[in-house]
Amino acid sequence: MKLDKDCVRAVLLYIEEHCIFEADKFGEKKIHIVGLHELSESNELSKFDEDNIRYTIVKLIEGDYIKGGFIPKNSGLNFKIVQITQLTLRGHDLIDNIRPEPVWNKTKGILHKVGDFSLGIMSQVAGETMAVYTKSMMGLE
Repeated sequence: MKLDKDCVRAVLLYIEEHCIFEADKFGEKKIHIVGLHELSESNELSKFDEDNIRYTIVKLIEGDYIKGGFIPKNSGLNFKIVQITQLTLRGHDLIDNIRPEPVWNKTKGILHKVGDFSLGIMSQVAGETMAVYTKSMMGLE
């Protein structure tokens, strides 16, 4: 299965927005845990099928972009429950670099030319693209 870069971005943005502290019925602050069902049913990820979202979650956890865990049904991608609690610092760095649409579109264009890519390469390309974008916005180029 191929890693869908648009799904990676959408999942990271969703987690950043929804894994927040909320008060429970006793007034205690607890982090909202995002699950596979919530992601699959969200408007933000409606264009991705559940298998794509599931694969993206596994790779983001493996790559240390998000913190979470899953209870496997059998093995591998077959899990019943996923609980995502937060972005890691690495996840924040990546999402900060791919949040602006112009940077994301340029990053996607570069990655499309490359073909297959790792999350590490995606992060590196996004960081370099963001640096160029920032310099241009500051009038330094």
